[in-house]
Amino acid sequence: MIRPLTIVLVFLTLSAALPAQSPVRRQQVPPTVQEDFSHRHADAENIQWLQEGEQYFGARFTVAEQAGEAVYLPSGQWVQSREAIAYKQLPDAARRTCREKYPDFYAHQVDKLSTRNYGVLYKIKVRKELTQATLTFDMHGKLRETQEEQLEPEKKGLKGKLGKMFGK
Repeated sequence: MIRPLTIVLVFLTLSAALPAQSPVRRQQVPPTVQEDFSHRHADAENIQWLQEGEQYFGARFTVAEQAGEAVYLPSGQWVQSREAIAYKQLPDAARRTCREKYPDFYAHQVDKLSTRNYGVLYKIKVRKELTQATLTFDMHGKLRETQEEQLEPEKKGLKGKLGKMFGK
């Protein structure tokens, strides 16, 4: 099960950053997509519609000042959603695992991923200095995958600020 889960997580992670996505007007989004989105995300604000080729439509939005994304097929069939959540919204077992495995780390980013094929997954990034770990849990809080990486030190001053602006 880890292999398909990894594929889904890679897709979810890259979907937010793919350069092939381009903004579209609401009128260009199929009514079936808009209808399902309105049903699933009734509280969504600041909605930005996107299209990736002919295969997917997406929406970036906020709910209670938390960022979210949803992906649809042109037929209106929902594929997946991602919503930023508070650390306290993780299942108890997931929070316990984070505290046990990474006691001196802090939660940097916590997302709830809802998918058609895998149900609900939770993804949390924890950091300590230049070490970051990404943990993926199922809906019951069982750890499914862990990835650790070393981050590069931030450049200070004007050069660092410009690098952040231009993704360097």
